[in-house]
Amino acid sequence: MKRLFILIVAWLAVGTLSAQNLTRCKYWFDQNYSAAQEVTLGNSTLQFQIDATTLSKGVHCLNLHIQDAAGVWSSPRSFLFLHVPSIASAPAIYKYWFDDNTADAQNVTLTNGTLMLNASSLPVGMHTLTLQCMVGTDIRVEQHLFYKMPVPAQCTSFTFHYRIDGGDFQTVDFNSQGGAVSMSFDMLELADGTHTIDHYVTNCANTPMTVMQTDTFVRTHITQYFTLTVLSADETMGYATGSGVWPDDDPVSIEAVPHPNYHFTNWNDNSTENPRNIVLTSDTTFTAYFAYNDGVEDYSMENILVYTRPGTIMVSVEIPKPIWVYDMQGRLVAHRPDDGSTTCAIPVSSGTYVVKLGDGYLRKVAVRE
Repeated sequence: MKRLFILIVAWLAVGTLSAQNLTRCKYWFDQNYSAAQEVTLGNSTLQFQIDATTLSKGVHCLNLHIQDAAGVWSSPRSFLFLHVPSIASAPAIYKYWFDDNTADAQNVTLTNGTLMLNASSLPVGMHTLTLQCMVGTDIRVEQHLFYKMPVPAQCTSFTFHYRIDGGDFQTVDFNSQGGAVSMSFDMLELADGTHTIDHYVTNCANTPMTVMQTDTFVRTHITQYFTLTVLSADETMGYATGSGVWPDDDPVSIEAVPHPNYHFTNWNDNSTENPRNIVLTSDTTFTAYFAYNDGVEDYSMENILVYTRPGTIMVSVEIPKPIWVYDMQGRLVAHRPDDGSTTCAIPVSSGTYVVKLGDGYLRKVAVRE
């Protein structure tokens, strides 16, 4: 998005000034009053385009005030808006609400442009803004913290100091001509629950203008949705299920399903659990690996699986058991005591072996190099 289109009825910004005698409008973004621009007005309606090329993605504050024919400037007014980048693939559906008031949530559909956020009814003080954006099945959530300032006096610049939960102080510079302080602070970085913010204001000489004030706010859990991709490393050996867009507060089940004469070996993170439950914290991909049943016998019964890989005998059990491996002359070639493991890899030379598990399970397998 290269430009913002602003349409504001003049009396919303000027207060007591006569809408019939407006001459100029001065506007600026966030706390950057030094970059304020002026627009000559030809009627009682503000309708002009503002270059927003240099603005970063996210929430910003538009400040403006109006001059009448007598040269009197109105008190500044501040408006929150969301800078929306161009989305080429599909229009985005934005839903936003302030604090925890989801009952008054607003919905807007945009491909690109400006989402004006109506915060006029909010009292002075600390507030939260929650944004939910959905493009197709892709859902993203942001939560921001901002401070609504009282109507300012005509004086010099100030600095807003704040810290979260007793951490290091952060500062935001603003000019008295601007009536709001917006903080680039992502609340999703905080844990769910109640938090504190300490804040005060100093003037250009760094002299405190307000006493330290502490406000509390609640970081409620906002469900986020992530894309889960579940793949098979070789579709001729088997397939995997569980792909989709899922919320982050519910476990998702994924499963690897082998075709006949093949068996599941592991996921790409080396887990052998199948099926398994996943709790998503980001977009994630899992890949299932399969192998050919190349043993003379490959049993999968009574929750016991014995199979081979080149140079290795693989054993997977639900209940750990001691394992003995014998060659075809009856000689013991390997022994693994019950160490609590449910999976075991036993290296051997190529050949045919008998695998004994516990007191009664015998399996014959062929191993290749």
